[in-house]
Amino acid sequence: MEDNNTSAKVRKPKILVTYIEAGMGHIVSAKAVAEALQRKYGEEVDIIEKNICKDNKVLEKFEQNMVKEVKKANKMPGYSNMQFMAMQLFGPQNTLKFVHSTVFKNAKKEMSQIIEDIHPDVFFGTHYAPLHIAVELRNNKLNDMIVATYNPDPNVHGWWDCRGDLFLVNNSFAHREAIVKNKFNPNTVKQVNFTTRQMIVDCNLTREELRDKLNIPKDNFTVCLADGAYATAKLKEYTLELLKSKKRMTLLVIAGKNDAVYKFFKLKIMQKKIPSNITLKVYRFVNNAHELYGAADIFVTKAGPNAIQDSLFMGTPVLVNYYASQVEKATCKIFTTHYKCGVKILDKIKARKRIEKWIDHPAELDQLKQNCKQLDKYQNGSDMAAEYIYRILQYHKPELFSQSCNNNIKNK
Repeated sequence: MEDNNTSAKVRKPKILVTYIEAGMGHIVSAKAVAEALQRKYGEEVDIIEKNICKDNKVLEKFEQNMVKEVKKANKMPGYSNMQFMAMQLFGPQNTLKFVHSTVFKNAKKEMSQIIEDIHPDVFFGTHYAPLHIAVELRNNKLNDMIVATYNPDPNVHGWWDCRGDLFLVNNSFAHREAIVKNKFNPNTVKQVNFTTRQMIVDCNLTREELRDKLNIPKDNFTVCLADGAYATAKLKEYTLELLKSKKRMTLLVIAGKNDAVYKFFKLKIMQKKIPSNITLKVYRFVNNAHELYGAADIFVTKAGPNAIQDSLFMGTPVLVNYYASQVEKATCKIFTTHYKCGVKILDKIKARKRIEKWIDHPAELDQLKQNCKQLDKYQNGSDMAAEYIYRILQYHKPELFSQSCNNNIKNK
């Protein structure tokens, strides 16, 4: 007769992956890790993906406020720097706790309740606000919950709560900044490669094949332009400047969720106000933006880390035309100065002239394309992040895993 103890099923551990919009980069990186967790460990753990602010009026307002702040930072020079200066006034961690206990008190309460109702074994996020709320919840109620985070930015600002159990960063500078400057426990900080979604890993078409697939002229020098989901930085003015060029080129303009920018350029096309030497294609928010990056010779964008990473993974260097915060300034520096996968040109006329120079003399651009190979999409940080999350779960909660599962882990 079978022993009841050995036949009893151990429940699957639960990993809650949270999505929150404050720029699309936080969602993109969270989805990449969720995909890796599902692919690698989906049979052993339950992965619960949650848009943490959806269908809750208080949290939807909280999220909308963060989106507004991102847009303000892009439109108003110096706005983000003022925020960071205010953050430092009483110490970043003190300010973090104070703001979420006063201004964001209701949002903190609502989000805490959602997490508590799910009661995951591991909370995972990619944004500082849910991280802080999860840490506070763990310290006060859910003492058995593991709090893990991936920081999609190339640096670590002071509002990342340093009390979590696992803090994943994507470069050595951020690793040092977390420990030395922000006083994280060194045992909790781990470095992984840059994360990317599986659709990018699986996209192996050449630049020419992508142009054929997307109905883009094959022989034109091709420029892709974007500002992220909201198109509130320099997209419009840089596109208008490139339309003045006498060189033959194709412009791929990703307007994202900015309907005004989309309609502005669609109207120009309809009114046939585009010079004959230029092909202009305009897109709203698209799920295959990486294919547009890969079809281009250069990607002109603000210094949003995830869009830049996606472009470099597709083999297309970047021309950074704007950065709105210390985070984006650090992004620009690491990809243009450290990895040398692009250039920073904050003047639209100089940017046009550099692109015209590359059309006639492509050697410099060819070297930038070669440098993009340093970022190997097959060495995916999402897989590494998933492994770290799985290991810390198994370490702290071995009772949730069968003996055979534990043996498999030890043999990996």
